[in-house]
Amino acid sequence: MLHYLVNVTDTLFFPAVLIGVVLGIYAGSVKGKAMLIGAALGATIALAAALIRQFEPKALTREYYDLAILIPMVVFLMALAIVTALRLHIEKISVASNIVVFAVLLLTLAYSLTDIFIYPFEFLNGLDSFYDKEFALRVFGYAAALLILLTLCGAVYSVSRGAPTEILVFCAVSITLLIAFDKLLSVLSIFYSRKMLPDYGWLTSAIFFLISNSQSVIFYLVCGLTALISLSLYLWDRMQAQEGANPAITRKLIADSRRRRRLSFLTVFSLFLAALSLNGGAWLSEQNIELSPLIEVKDIDGVISFSLDEFDDGHLRRYVYKTKNGIDVKFLIIKKKRGGYGVGLDACEICGVAGYYEKNDRVICSRCSVAINIATIGFYGGCNPIPFPYEITNSMLHIYISALEKEENRFR
Repeated sequence: MLHYLVNVTDTLFFPAVLIGVVLGIYAGSVKGKAMLIGAALGATIALAAALIRQFEPKALTREYYDLAILIPMVVFLMALAIVTALRLHIEKISVASNIVVFAVLLLTLAYSLTDIFIYPFEFLNGLDSFYDKEFALRVFGYAAALLILLTLCGAVYSVSRGAPTEILVFCAVSITLLIAFDKLLSVLSIFYSRKMLPDYGWLTSAIFFLISNSQSVIFYLVCGLTALISLSLYLWDRMQAQEGANPAITRKLIADSRRRRRLSFLTVFSLFLAALSLNGGAWLSEQNIELSPLIEVKDIDGVISFSLDEFDDGHLRRYVYKTKNGIDVKFLIIKKKRGGYGVGLDACEICGVAGYYEKNDRVICSRCSVAINIATIGFYGGCNPIPFPYEITNSMLHIYISALEKEENRFR
């Protein structure tokens, strides 16, 4: 249950806030048909990608799909921030608004809904039937997260339609830029994991520091900015007169005021539930640590090959290969949250061959208990698993025996 509660919330939180704000700002100036078509196309692309990944996984490499969506998404998010910032000063930007909002809705849904459509196919994994208690818990966690995020999106949309313009524009631009920055880091993470970018020394270290530490900061900044929109509406409502020309108008003003205040409270409460689901669920999952067993592997013509589908669940897998001299060389593989794969020896330069286990979406050293962010696996330094060469081709990850043979002295 916690797995789906946390993952669905993590996947849909930014899209829910972004879509709610965008629809709230542009509902009156962008054609509803453009919004509807953009959302429908995005959901259709996501569904198609999910079905291909489920039934013909070799036909679609997930990282390349993500890059194809994320790169233009960053561009259009930047454009959205510019258009939103200028809309107070430039009257005739309706054409630009239509194009940008259409593209943002399409790309956001195409990227975020893919995993949401894939998750239901996993509900029965490891279970005997639909009547298993664990199946019901998985469905509940998935549905609860969807309900929280849909409520949040609707509440943000409603408060954005009535919030003071200046504060709304400031918060909307800031939220858009923060999400664009988060997606840019995802692009860089995939590039580095796929070895598409060279190591630029201190710059690479700075980028990986941001990848490892920025997501929670961005999450709380977006929460704060969204709450600020809600608070501005609440304070604006408190300053409005509640008396009309006649009793009927007065009653209407009072009813509208109550509705705005309830929406403000609902937005903040939805933010609280989303944060609780994400952080509380992750904390509870820490309480049950499952050590990954060692899986013995053998080579075929000097190569050990793995289908990338084996790592889609994002959990750590540990393997052992017996060299020609009878030495057990241990290594690990894990799919990174932002894309790409972490591959390294089950050993580090500091603690030797103590090995690692998975806890709270991190890889933990068994000897010194240092928590290693998964995004940094595959790079030298600190208590990171020692990297070694590998290749990814045609949805397969290939490890050459020669690379493992060179490392056998570490495990003697």
